[in-house]
Amino acid sequence: MLKGTARHFIPLFGTYLMYLNLLYLYLFDYITGILYGILLITLIMLNVIFLGLSVNVKSVNRSFVLASIFVFLILLYEYPLFFSDRSKTKNYLYIPTEEIVSNTNVYIISIGTVELSEKGKVFMEDESNLLKVISINNFHRYTSKNRLLFEYFHIWKNQDIEMAENLEHYKNGTNTQIMEYLSRNDVTGASAGLALAISSLIKDSDLNNLIPVAVTGAIDDKGNVLEIGLVREKIIIAARDGHTHVIIPKGNLKEAQKAKEELGLSLTIYGVTSVEEAVNIIKKWNN
Repeated sequence: MLKGTARHFIPLFGTYLMYLNLLYLYLFDYITGILYGILLITLIMLNVIFLGLSVNVKSVNRSFVLASIFVFLILLYEYPLFFSDRSKTKNYLYIPTEEIVSNTNVYIISIGTVELSEKGKVFMEDESNLLKVISINNFHRYTSKNRLLFEYFHIWKNQDIEMAENLEHYKNGTNTQIMEYLSRNDVTGASAGLALAISSLIKDSDLNNLIPVAVTGAIDDKGNVLEIGLVREKIIIAARDGHTHVIIPKGNLKEAQKAKEELGLSLTIYGVTSVEEAVNIIKKWNN
């Protein structure tokens, strides 16, 4: 009896396996987003056809109904992918370091990003402003789509919002200049958190920092410093803007030192695990 009942769910299990196969083909770039969508729609149509053929067998009919609903929900979830094939490359661009809180001499290291189609090109007077170009594959598209959906439904926090919340919790409030920076449309990611926290602490403690320091790194709500990406490119920006002192997360220090040696840069790079440690090293440099 159990075996007979299990057979009635073969359409649902089969549909699930077909979906996993299609997802595998998409993630490893065997098919495009548009073809992925067409195949999912085809899978729904097949289930509807078999639903009509099995109308006299209620238990099998029910399984085809569930299978059709399942694929329809998957189709809605994967819908953004069907229009993501156009973006082919992600371009990382030079942005000058910026002192957000005046008279602190703490400069945020930021990187601009632009996604382009196959024939797209970034036009710039100085080609050295293009720091890095990576190809966008379907795995990148899929993870990006999931992150945006999770943020939209508040399953994950947006990195910008999380950075602002961590700053406010750690410092029990932020100053006007930092709030203005966080409200800007060009602010993305969380790697400005460390620089903003240091700037705020220096401002509040009236520490006179005479050395321009380039800073990158994310923080949590306790002031612990978290690793970030694109460290090599950020080290290049710091050197290009004339900085001699750089503070980064300790977890990224090995990567930064490697970039410094390979490029022959004259920089003092210090890795920190907390905001307080960063402030103390700035005090030490000034002394």
